[in-house]
Amino acid sequence: MIRGLIVLLTLVIASCGGVTSREVATDNVMIEERHVEIVGTVKYIGLEGGFFGVIGDDGTRYDPINLPASFAVDGLRVKAQIQLRPDSVGFHMWGEMVEIIQIEGV
Repeated sequence: MIRGLIVLLTLVIASCGGVTSREVATDNVMIEERHVEIVGTVKYIGLEGGFFGVIGDDGTRYDPINLPASFAVDGLRVKAQIQLRPDSVGFHMWGEMVEIIQIEGV
């Protein structure tokens, strides 16, 4: 049983290549900050009144909570450093909630 858990934990850690993370204490609750670099395309999504998301080159859908207005252009190719925000709840229900740390056109 313990041996299986160790193997599983090792596989999980090994699969996190390209992702940096750290734990942060906030109000006595530990949350993990995960920063990821993505390349993708900004897409206008016509749901819930319309919003802009980013579709990563790997097909992952990201719902940024702070996309700068200058990057809200359908079809724009971008490279961004993002922080995954599993602690955030949105009403789009379209992709992973993320906070943009840095973004540039490519």
